[in-house]
Amino acid sequence: TIAFGYEMNTLNTPNDIIQQHLEKIFPMISARMSAPIPLWRYIKFEKDKELEKSLKVIRKTILDFIDKAKQRLQNPKLKENPSNFLEALLVEQETKGNFTDKEIYGNVLTMLLAGEDTTSNSISWAIYFLAQQPEIVQKIRVEVQSVSHDGSFPDNYDLIKKLHYTEAVVLETLRIKPVAPDQYFEAIEDTVIQDIQFRKGEVVILENKVAQTSENNFFSPDTFIPERWLKSACPFSGNHKPKVIHSFGAGPRFCPGKNLAMQEMIMALGMICLNFDIHLEVQPEDVKEVFAFTMYPDNLKISLKKVK
Repeated sequence: TIAFGYEMNTLNTPNDIIQQHLEKIFPMISARMSAPIPLWRYIKFEKDKELEKSLKVIRKTILDFIDKAKQRLQNPKLKENPSNFLEALLVEQETKGNFTDKEIYGNVLTMLLAGEDTTSNSISWAIYFLAQQPEIVQKIRVEVQSVSHDGSFPDNYDLIKKLHYTEAVVLETLRIKPVAPDQYFEAIEDTVIQDIQFRKGEVVILENKVAQTSENNFFSPDTFIPERWLKSACPFSGNHKPKVIHSFGAGPRFCPGKNLAMQEMIMALGMICLNFDIHLEVQPEDVKEVFAFTMYPDNLKISLKKVK
């Protein structure tokens, strides 16, 4: 809704057309990124044909988003105050000519792919940890109550940014269970980094999770300790190097949705912990990491008990 003015609402409408096709696209992106031989360029298997079909549907859908946004922007008041990301891009294109139609399509597709499951998967991983440590749930609940005063969830940004412990839980989740554990780069020219030569066209895979769970960078790296992110509360001494974490990328390709994603995760976890106790209905070791463009928990089963 924020990006395109389109309400997916997959909780109540699980058969949403976009969601159906994205679920086919993500695993194929993951498979192709790590494939040693690009067989799809020579042989079209059934799954490749299904991917092409899904991409065509997504393309048609995005072009429809753009057409409808252009129609809405016939309203001068909306043009002065765009209501979503797509409308803002189109206004920029019309007034300054900074974007081509192809670039607008590419940005919308990127937002759709990058923003689809990343935040929800991170929330799922956080719930996985919270279900095993009820004392952390209680800490979040107390923090939310201390900020809200009337017992409801904080309803504005100034109050939400005071949820420092809840934010620490989010950061610790991103450290141990990054939904983007791998990042892929291609050298656009011959480059030398720390005495290692990368020739133009060579692909480099950055394993984010390795650095984020290394003893060289974090004390007790495999233990979920939100306090490590709070200088005033940290009971340990030792390594703590946040700069090695690239959950949202870095440099000119830094994720433009970081602030939105952080706010969404803090709000979701805060509201859940304020209202419910969380119980894990399977053994922790039975919850498996599955990588399909993003990393999500498989077999994560929880129950929620309303707080009286």
